[in-house]
Amino acid sequence: MTGRIKIIIAASVGFAILVLAIVGFTLQSQHGSQNEEVYTDPSSGEKIIKSDNAPQGSEASLKNLIIYPGFSNLLERGLSPEEIQSIQATIAEYSLNQETRFEEVSLVVDSMRYIKSSENTEMSSLTFDLKVNRKDDYHMTVTPIDDETSVTKLYAADKTTLLIER
Repeated sequence: MTGRIKIIIAASVGFAILVLAIVGFTLQSQHGSQNEEVYTDPSSGEKIIKSDNAPQGSEASLKNLIIYPGFSNLLERGLSPEEIQSIQATIAEYSLNQETRFEEVSLVVDSMRYIKSSENTEMSSLTFDLKVNRKDDYHMTVTPIDDETSVTKLYAADKTTLLIER
């Protein structure tokens, strides 16, 4: 597959996910929950709904999952769903070793940039900023190795202190 076809497929998948999310939010709001917190994430511009009606029993662990507002924008930048999962796995792995676990990791949409590699002019790293738990800043780079593999690096807000690489 060519790169253009991959981008078209990724954009189609992203659009389908977005449509399903909108339909799900619409249906949920029609049924109404009494204890919901709704806000617009300033970093990504997405509406976030947190409900106090959390699952019980074996589903209770779902409360510990990280939500990722704005990450659908990475599809529009040409990343595959697998690359986005790798990014999220890097973030989740780093979070496990923190005193305060990450609950929400927002992509700062206006910060996304491609940077050409000095070693290979055909490869570009995608860089972007993250806002964690609505207060802490981080920076991330995604560098493709080949069509199926990327290296993800999470940095502190200073953009030079490497925290984790996968």
